Amino acid sequence: MPEKREQRTLIRILGLSSTGESMAVEEPGVALENDETNPCFGCGPGNPRGLRLSFRRVGDCVETGFPAAVTMEGWPGRLHSGILHTAMLETANWTVFGVAGGLGFQCARAR
Repeated sequence: MPEKREQRTLIRILGLSSTGESMAVEEPGVALENDETNPCFGCGPGNPRGLRLSFRRVGDCVETGFPAAVTMEGWPGRLHSGILHTAMLETANWTVFGVAGGLGFQCARAR
């Protein structure tokens, strides 16, 4: 019978700064607020099957982390790339929100 793995691994995903620098040193940050009723799979705090990512701004970077359960595996012992992609996309979106102070950016449209 295969050994049952119940380990959890902390996956840390760092947002990109405007200069492309990585955050090598822990700095105090500011938590970015999220709506408690947000149903999002990535960042919805009340979604029981979601990642429930929360984010904090540190300078011009945004960071998050989450415990990866064994049920999130693709290959044995490896985080599924779809979970990783979701966490990375959420981090990119929250970086725009946290650094720019809003969702996305404004652009001109043709009439």
